[in-house]
This record gives sequence, C-alpha cells and structure tokens, in this order.
Amino acid sequence: MTAGIRPCPVCGGHDLIAGPSAENVPAHAVRLIYDRASALAEPRGTIALAYCQTCGFAFNSAFEASLVTYDAAYESTQTHSQTFSHYMRDLVADLDARAAGPGAVLDVGCGQGEFLAAFAKISDRPLIGVDPALDFSRSQVAGATLIPAVFKASDVTDHVALITCKMTLEHVVDPVGLMREIALCASRSAETLVFLQVPNAAHIYERTLFADIIYEHVNYFTEPALRTACARAGLEVIETFVTYSDQHLGLLARAGGGADIAPTAPDTAQFEGFRTRLEATVTKAREALTALIATGRRPIIWGAGSKAVAFLNFTGLEQAIDWSIDINPLKRGTYLPGSAIPIFLPDEADFASVTDVVVMNPLYRDEIAATLRSFGASPDLHLVD
Repeated sequence: MTAGIRPCPVCGGHDLIAGPSAENVPAHAVRLIYDRASALAEPRGTIALAYCQTCGFAFNSAFEASLVTYDAAYESTQTHSQTFSHYMRDLVADLDARAAGPGAVLDVGCGQGEFLAAFAKISDRPLIGVDPALDFSRSQVAGATLIPAVFKASDVTDHVALITCKMTLEHVVDPVGLMREIALCASRSAETLVFLQVPNAAHIYERTLFADIIYEHVNYFTEPALRTACARAGLEVIETFVTYSDQHLGLLARAGGGADIAPTAPDTAQFEGFRTRLEATVTKAREALTALIATGRRPIIWGAGSKAVAFLNFTGLEQAIDWSIDINPLKRGTYLPGSAIPIFLPDEADFASVTDVVVMNPLYRDEIAATLRSFGASPDLHLVD
C-alpha cells in the first residue's frame, strides 16, 4: 500500500499506486459566483489520485470535504445544449421502456430536476427527486416530489419502478454507502430497475483528458470498479455500456448479489499510461495556447464549466483568457471559480474581434459553430480532447 493513503473506498484493498497530483486547485467548478473578488477567493485544495490495482477504482486521497459545498449556488445544468438534450431524451425513452410496471421514477442526485422533466414529457409516472443542492425557484420539473437532502432510502415510501443516479457517485466520499441506500430502496420490489451513470474513467485515461480531473470529483470509476461497488452495495449488475462518445459509463442493476463477490480484474496499465502521459499532454496544451496568444490572437473559452476550470488550472493559464462563453442563462454576469474570468452569454458577447475559440467538449463543436455563424462569426475552433 502507498504510504499515507487510506484503503480503497470501494473494495477495501491496500494495493494502491499513486497517480497524478495537482495543488492549488479550485474546490468548485460550477458554482455561481457574481463578483470577481469572490471568484478569486475561491477555496483551493490538492488533488492526489490513488489507484486501486485490485478493483480499478481511483480517488483523490487528499480530498477535503469541508472545501466543497452543494447548495443553491451549485449549477450544473446541461440541458440548454441541444446536443445534450437530444442525448438525454433518448436515454429517458430507453430507461422508461426498460422499467417494469407503473411505479415512480426516483432520481438520486437530481440537480434541479432536468432528467425528471424529460421523463414528464413522455410518461405519466410519479416523479421523485432528491438532491442537497435543490433550489425550488430553479426547479425544471412541475408536479414532482422534490427532497432537498442527501438521499436516504427511508425518505421514499412510494413504489418505485426505476431509480436513477447520474453523475453523482463521483462526488461522494462514500459512494458504496450511497449505493447501499439505493439498493435498500430497490430491494422493496424485485422489479425495480437501477440505473447508475458516472464519467467513464477509462475514456479519461485513454485520451489523457486532464480537464476531466476536478476537485469536486472525489472518485473515478472504470467498469470493474463500478461493478465491484455494486457487489459491495448489494446490487446485481444486469448490463454495462458507454454512451455520449464514450464519455459516460452506464450500468443497469437490480437489488441482489453479495458483498463477497471478487472484484473484476482492472486494466492497471491504462491508468499507468495516463499517469505517464499527463505532464507532456498538459505541456503541449499550454504551449499551443501560449503560442497562439504570442501571435497577437486573443482566444476565448466556450463552455464555462468544470472542464474550463480544470484546463486553466492544470495549464497555469488562468490569467491568459479574457472572457468565456456559456449558453446557460443562469451564468449571465458570473465568473469562473479561481480564475475570475467573466462569463458571457452569446447574445451579449462581441464576436467581432474573436479569432479563436477553445471548445471545452468536442461533442459540442457543431452546435457551437452553428451558434457562432448565427452571429456572423467564424473563428478557428480548438478542441480540448
């Protein structure tokens, strides 16, 4: 076991290796901050990844939970993007078809109810959402039962046909503990289907996507790690799959299985390759953007979210970008945590002088290009991938 690192939170294993680290990392990536001074004063912490060679789970061994706050200022909505909305619509239709019977849909870590709102468009199932960051004034779903708290099975007594937990487990210090609560709720009916979704760590490792390493994400799941976590939590895996150009790892399960199931052998070489390539990849990205700026061009960032915060922090270019664009209307008049780069909506931006746009997620390239064309702009697009 690597000295000073706690056992693996998923399997309890001690065969850990140290991975990449970063200091002075903004603790929040998608928090609404309305003044520059507060953005500059954003709490910062250390990332020190540890990888379990037994189950393939990685976690930030230096994480301090006290630095991260999930409340009404937390804003991670992605449904303003047509690309993402279409993806979510198809996912909802698939899950609704798979779920048996007329029971409720329970979304654990529901944000402001975006996923439930998509369900409401195609189904008359009762809807339940649980999230400590719920803000009823920003809720995107009407008629749902919304619980602003960390999920406990005892909070829900309705018959549930489908439990979803999307892009939440990576934020939780004790992911297996949360999954046990989900399994307990699911165990009330043999028909209850569980859908879990997390960032696909294998994709991050294979592509050396350093902008996907953020402080809020305590955990990084490969498929073997997520399967092992299910076994420890009392969930029997039905199927796993990747979606959204391999960015998301999904898993379907039902209550069942036992904690004595041996972990699936992980691909340790995949993580070691990521660790080996990371510094050179960061350097290449830094040099490319620095060279662009040296020619007199002033690039902006499109996508003022977690990837932007991580990209700027890893490359040390927090002061090199003048402004950023985001299509989420709630980000109007806000600043990126840490760098304090101002965020504008497309309708308030002056694109006349923009020659280059750094695109944080390549999936949105065509959507961004179309938006720029609608404003009569055609800058060069640079993909962070």
